[in-house]
Amino acid sequence: MKLKEITLQGFRGFNEARTIPINDRLTLVSAPNSHGKTSVSEGFEWLLYGTTSKVETADSKDEYRGAYRNIHLREPAAPTVSVVLEDAAKSFELQATLSGSDAVLRVNGKVVPEWPFAAELGRAPKPFILQHALKDLLLAAPVERFTRFAALLGFDELTQVHKDLMAFCTKPPLPASARTFMADIDSLLVKVDSEPELAAIVKSIKKGLAQLPTTRSLIERHAQKLVGIKTSNPDLLPALMKKRDEAVAGVFQGSVAVSAFTGEELIGIDEDETALLALVSSGATPLFTRVLVEVAQHKILQEAQFYGLGIDLLQRDKSVCPFCKRSLNEAEADHIHIEHANAVARKQDANALEKSQADLDVLLADLGQRVGDYFKRICSRFKALLEVRDRMEQLRVLLSGENEPHVVAIDEAIKKLDAKRSAFVAVGIELRAAIQNAQAAARQPISDLVALETLGAALARYIAQGRDVRTVLGDRAGALETAQKALNEQLTKAAGTRAIGLLIELLEKEAKIEKRMRMTALIEDLKQLKTSVDKFVTQVMLAAVSGEMADEVMGWYKKIRTVGDPDVHFAGFDMKKTPQGGRVQIKASSYGKDLVSAVSSLSESKLNALGLCISIAVNLKEQSPFEFLIIDDPIQSWDKDHELQFVSVIRELVERGKQIVLLSHNNEWIKQVRTGCADLNGTYYEITGYLESGPPIKILPWVEPKQRLHTIRAIAEDQSEPPRDCRRLQQMRRWSHEERGKEVFAGSAGTSRTDGGGTRRGVPVTMGVGVLGGSQDRL
Repeated sequence: MKLKEITLQGFRGFNEARTIPINDRLTLVSAPNSHGKTSVSEGFEWLLYGTTSKVETADSKDEYRGAYRNIHLREPAAPTVSVVLEDAAKSFELQATLSGSDAVLRVNGKVVPEWPFAAELGRAPKPFILQHALKDLLLAAPVERFTRFAALLGFDELTQVHKDLMAFCTKPPLPASARTFMADIDSLLVKVDSEPELAAIVKSIKKGLAQLPTTRSLIERHAQKLVGIKTSNPDLLPALMKKRDEAVAGVFQGSVAVSAFTGEELIGIDEDETALLALVSSGATPLFTRVLVEVAQHKILQEAQFYGLGIDLLQRDKSVCPFCKRSLNEAEADHIHIEHANAVARKQDANALEKSQADLDVLLADLGQRVGDYFKRICSRFKALLEVRDRMEQLRVLLSGENEPHVVAIDEAIKKLDAKRSAFVAVGIELRAAIQNAQAAARQPISDLVALETLGAALARYIAQGRDVRTVLGDRAGALETAQKALNEQLTKAAGTRAIGLLIELLEKEAKIEKRMRMTALIEDLKQLKTSVDKFVTQVMLAAVSGEMADEVMGWYKKIRTVGDPDVHFAGFDMKKTPQGGRVQIKASSYGKDLVSAVSSLSESKLNALGLCISIAVNLKEQSPFEFLIIDDPIQSWDKDHELQFVSVIRELVERGKQIVLLSHNNEWIKQVRTGCADLNGTYYEITGYLESGPPIKILPWVEPKQRLHTIRAIAEDQSEPPRDCRRLQQMRRWSHEERGKEVFAGSAGTSRTDGGGTRRGVPVTMGVGVLGGSQDRL
């Protein structure tokens, strides 16, 4: 992609819109300091990257807040930078408008989330050579310089991945559950290690997974020794526990531990509660409603029975009413038969009442069973704890001194859970009474749903109370588990079962110990990965910095050196790793001997030249979607000889296919560039002042006609390579013709554009000089 033009409005030094057409090969902008020259390069940079390197590397970004907006820009106008690019003979416009601290991006007027070439933009070197960036690069501390070299070489992602991997391998971000698990097993191993007769087991465990079979054999042999019998491994744990319990029982009986519900158990309890509520809401409610409706049919059953009895009696004497003994005619007798038939037909519907009552009875019985199961599932969890109430004095003796807080925790938990259990039981009694009332109501003809409503309210209170118990249990479980551990230690001391207890834990946690070994092995593998990654990244960056990059930079550096330069020069790069990170060392030498460093040994002008060479080398070597290079004030603190040398560098860059935009405060040097690149026929702008509206910009002839004639004469007199000279003379003739007929256009930033065919719209000025400035941005 090449640049066609840039428009700035309200950005940095530009208030009113200015459109600057960009030459296809070389564009020069000359301006005194503080006249808006750097605003042009920063406008390009901000549009492409959303920030500028000056702001990005600033120690205090607060001081740059609002710096993009021109102070004279009137609201509600927003700072805007537009650039017309050409890619494969197609032109398109990029526009960025500042909105808050972000930019709204548009391509050909359409808002987009990012530029079409965003992926390439992140990998390619920035097409800018800026004075402040060069100084930051070279004068930064070696570790910081490493980071900036990495960014310059497109190693940002590699460096970030490297840092992330180093952090991950050094301190893996384990979840809290994993850290707790590891701490629990490590604590057990510390206790086992402190028991002299079991120390060999821990030593074996520390050797890792490869030693696991030996570790298991050691545990088994010690267990058999303590039990006093030779038994198979599956029977060892029960035998050890029996021996321990027998010894401990002589000291204290009971447990104060209460396990909190696991996530899976809580899901199961939630499902039980949902099922209980569903039995009433979607089960009992429809049945109760159906029974209520079908009670109205109950009378039909009695009528059918009444008429059925009448039919039986009419079989004996059809002329007399079987009930009142009144004489019947044939029509009246037929009426009795008809009513009986109707009643029988309706009786079939009434039988549904009996079925609904039976279904409701079964459902309510199921509800009663589930209510009991729900109670057991919650309250059985702390049944053993409540049984310790009668042994609190014994607990106070065992858990005295520093363990006294555990006694307080146990006592408070017992009282709280006992109270909650009692309330739970009371609500459960109410619920069972409501169930029985509902069952009784279902067996009788009912006229309302009072029993069902009472049942639903009682069930809701019951589940709420159950949840309350669960909450208290979860709140107290941690403290009670800690108290149980303290109690176990005291019981172990009192009963002399420390070794047995530790072996029991080793057998109980055998799978967890193996899991801990695997975690240890993985962490060790991460350390090896860290070493390998660090070595790989170092080699890649060392090869890039010390090898090819150093050669490329040296090649350009030699082009800037002058014959009269003292032999104190750049001598390559070196890179090393330190505990603080990578370090890039810039080497220098003097008459064959290495100096301490280029930063401390080279003059400011040579450091400046070196920075330019680094940027040029990177931009030419790395793939980039951009064919242009914007160079801002490259020759500060240079002498005349070096300034002339750099003109040839600019020319070579253009000849290599780079579109160059060169900005400088040094007008005399700009003239030298125009002279040295006369045949390149570029575009030359000059800023001579600065107004509230922004800098007026003049476009001047690339070279004076007299100079062009001298160049033509020199080519004509040089007969060394006639074919090349002929071509050059033809070019000079064409360029002279173009320069005489060059059209410069007036108009605001919004009107000066290039259409699809390359024709620029605006007001043509056929003079050789134009001015870009004022309210109409005239050229």
